[in-house]
Amino acid sequence: MADEPPKPVSKIAKATGIAVGTRHAGGVGASTAEATGSAAGSSGAWGIGESWTTPPSDHPIYAQVGLVAGRWSYVENVLDHIIWNLIGQDHKLTASLTGQFGGGTFQRHNAIIAILEARGLLTQALRKRIESERGRCSNASTKRNRIVHDPWFLELGGEVGAHRSWPKEDLRYGIRKIPQSAIDDALRYINERMTEAVQLQMDLAQWFA
Repeated sequence: MADEPPKPVSKIAKATGIAVGTRHAGGVGASTAEATGSAAGSSGAWGIGESWTTPPSDHPIYAQVGLVAGRWSYVENVLDHIIWNLIGQDHKLTASLTGQFGGGTFQRHNAIIAILEARGLLTQALRKRIESERGRCSNASTKRNRIVHDPWFLELGGEVGAHRSWPKEDLRYGIRKIPQSAIDDALRYINERMTEAVQLQMDLAQWFA
């Protein structure tokens, strides 16, 4: 079945309420302040109007979203392998544990710290290093989540934007124009976390069972 053509936000709003402002029910055609509940004259490319549509299925933004998601999954996979090898059992067996962690790296870093402590291998310096990497991965995960989970829209002028619904790290509501540089920055940061994870794996390999 062929993809449906992009729907104007005005049609999407009827089903989702996406164009209803936080302070006003201005919806489509409202000013940025009405659509987002922000003060008049506030900075930032926020707003919902007639010019926003859903991108077609072959729009390049989807490849970018997939790239961010794919790169992040490799970070999680490297941390999984560290856990499996430190435990020293068949990977199929230990994966039954890490598979319950869900997305993200916080629990994985905590598990690595706990296993090293249980085996008498955890030094203060090593713990500090893993905790620092855990914090940086948390920041990377936030960047990844906004790109992957927020719905994307296309302005008739060609620019793309993502709809924010009060994410805890950026308490605003509305469509925000996202430049390519923001996605490139997220990819760079995720790649740096991958490099750290691989280096940690190499440094701990001496204790792999």
